[in-house]
Amino acid sequence: MRKVDEYSKQADVNSRKSAHEFQIGDFINTATACGKDVNFYDFIDARENWHMGSIARMCKIVDIVDVPEDEDFLTNWMSKPAPSHTGGSQSDDVDENKAMYSLTKEDYETFFDLITVFRKPSGKWIGVDCQGYDYWRYVHMPVNYGVLFSEEREAVLAEMARIKAEKKAERMQELASHLKALDDRENELKIKYQGLILNPTNGSQMSGNVRKFLAIEFPGEKFKVTARKSYWGDEYDVEVTLFGCSTEKVNEIANRCRIWSDTMPVGREYDDGDGNGKYEPRRCPMAIFGNVRSYISLQFKAE
Repeated sequence: MRKVDEYSKQADVNSRKSAHEFQIGDFINTATACGKDVNFYDFIDARENWHMGSIARMCKIVDIVDVPEDEDFLTNWMSKPAPSHTGGSQSDDVDENKAMYSLTKEDYETFFDLITVFRKPSGKWIGVDCQGYDYWRYVHMPVNYGVLFSEEREAVLAEMARIKAEKKAERMQELASHLKALDDRENELKIKYQGLILNPTNGSQMSGNVRKFLAIEFPGEKFKVTARKSYWGDEYDVEVTLFGCSTEKVNEIANRCRIWSDTMPVGREYDDGDGNGKYEPRRCPMAIFGNVRSYISLQFKAE
C-alpha cells in the first residue's frame, strides 16, 4: 500500500478537527488556489464569479502560527513575508533520486503540499505554501471556507455586485453617448449630402450614391461609375473610372470614399462576468455606400 493512501485516510479523519486541534505533522484537505491569488477577493472571484471551482489538495502541516483575532490574513498575500518553513511539495512514495522528468502520472498523485497554518482564537485558519519563495505564493483555504469565513465572503460578494453595477452603469453611459454622437453626425451629413439614399440595398442605389458623393466632394472631376453584383451574393462591385486624373489624385479620391464604406460598431452592452453580452447594431454615419446586409467593394482606375 502506498504511503499517500494512508495519509489520505488521515486527512479524511482530520477533516472533522477544529483548527484548535491541529498538530504539526497532521494531514488535511484544503481548497487551494487555481493560481497565485492576491487575496480572498481573488479566491472568491475565481471560484464563484468565474466558476473555476477549487482544487482539493492534500497537505501536511509543517508549522502552526497562532495570530491575534484582528490579524488580517485575507489580503496582500503576495506581499507577506514567508514563515519559518517556506513550504514545497513532497512524496514519500517516490525515490528522492528519481529525476522529475521521468515521473509518471501515478508518481505525481503521491505528492502533497507542505503548509504553515495560521490560526486565530476563533478557529479561523488558512494554510500558506511559499514553494521556496520569500512570500505567500500559494494560500490554502479550509474546505468549508464558505462557513468559516461567511461574513468575509458576504462582504466580498457585495463588493463584486457593487463593482459589476458600477461597470454596467459606466458602459451604458458610454453607449448612450456614442449613439448620440452617431445620431448627431448623421443629421449633420443628411443636410450636407441631400439626395443620397440612406442604407442603399442594391447596386443602382449604391452607384448613384457614389456619383452624388463624388460630385459634392470633388466638383470638376470627370468620372464614370458602374456596379454589378459580385460572386458572393450580398456584395456589389462598384468601379469608378476617373478621367484626366493623376495617380495621386485617384488615390486621394479612393481613400476619401473608402472611409465611407466602413461600418462602425455602435458598441457592446454586457454584464461583466455573465458571458451573455448583447451586441448593438453596426452602422456608419449615413451608411451611404451600403449597409451591413449589402456591402460595397470600391475599385478605382484612371483613364
